[in-house]
Amino acid sequence: MATMADAPRWVAPPPPPSVVPDEAFDVGEPAKVGAIDFAEGAVEINAGRDTRSIEITNTGDRPVQVGAHYHLFEVNRALAFDREAAFGFRLDIPSGSAVRFEPGQSHKCQITRFAGAEVSMGMNDLTNGSMRSELTKAAAIQKARQQGYRFKEDVPQRPDPAQAGSPGARVVCQLPNRDGGTCNWRQWPGPCHSCSCPSSADRKTQVCWAAPRAIQVSPAFLYTCATCTKPITGSSK
Repeated sequence: MATMADAPRWVAPPPPPSVVPDEAFDVGEPAKVGAIDFAEGAVEINAGRDTRSIEITNTGDRPVQVGAHYHLFEVNRALAFDREAAFGFRLDIPSGSAVRFEPGQSHKCQITRFAGAEVSMGMNDLTNGSMRSELTKAAAIQKARQQGYRFKEDVPQRPDPAQAGSPGARVVCQLPNRDGGTCNWRQWPGPCHSCSCPSSADRKTQVCWAAPRAIQVSPAFLYTCATCTKPITGSSK
């Protein structure tokens, strides 16, 4: 009686002989595989693109970082700027880099228009369509306002400098920051440690982002009185 063990077993056939001659592999420069050859001179990024300059302010209490190829119109809702002018644009910075906005900080940024098909999908689901379409733009702006995104008119207004040192006035730093924008870091009145003027920074803010107005030195910090300009030391506790 035949059993399974007696059944013939399948054996793979031998691989076919190579029909590619050996000399076909003797091409190129094997020693330079993976090497990068750089062209002479500098390469201008986004050459010939439509560009414009806008000021962006972080009205939130957390840092916000924006990447080079993110649709600027759809960035974090705490960033206040002219979103309508930024529709279809991104930051004019090298690919892979980003710009960081600390709380209360403003940057004057150059932006550039997207190239290619100019279609924005995903991100914060405000556009999801052609960035060339006026209908898509109008719908995105309406959706952004309904969802609480900050626009140009939502940038905190700076107080009258003549009243900045008066009792009860809310002091806003107006010094230029390191990136060419304006600090806008809000401060509350309080007794100055170096004089009698009521214009020292709130101890809870710890640091104003416009150096050298304030320099954080943990656990203490150093800043300058908004009225008398004398240096003031305080504790972050």
